[in-house]
Amino acid sequence: MCDICQLEKKAKTVNDVNERLFIHPYFDEFTEKQVVVLKFGRPVEAPTTITLKPHPRLDSAESSLILRHIEQLNIERRYHHFFRDKYLCLLKHTKSMRQRDQDVKAMFTSFCEMANLESVNSWEHVFYDGVLADDELLTYLQTGNLPAFL
Repeated sequence: MCDICQLEKKAKTVNDVNERLFIHPYFDEFTEKQVVVLKFGRPVEAPTTITLKPHPRLDSAESSLILRHIEQLNIERRYHHFFRDKYLCLLKHTKSMRQRDQDVKAMFTSFCEMANLESVNSWEHVFYDGVLADDELLTYLQTGNLPAFL
């Protein structure tokens, strides 16, 4: 765990019913695959929520562990600013891509692939994977009216 997460975790390891609270990337082999997905709230022009959920390919025990990990470390609350700021950058990148007649989806696919080189579970990869998985958001980015303040 990073230092910030370790401070949040403190000495906790299990809950009241003796279930493990946290994943461990060296011991949990399933973390070699993406473990969370990012869901953008609506409206896509300015999402009011951004949520993290266990990846649908995980089994129920893995999903439960991921949920406990997210909740115990307050990850959604702590990373909300990161995702919000990243969303504003996404809109700015989109504006720039459109001005250059670049393929928005192809460019974000490339960003996602580059982030995957760091880790399939890096926040950057999870962010772009969430963008690419959201058809309504992609349509907005490709053809919608972007905010005037960009």
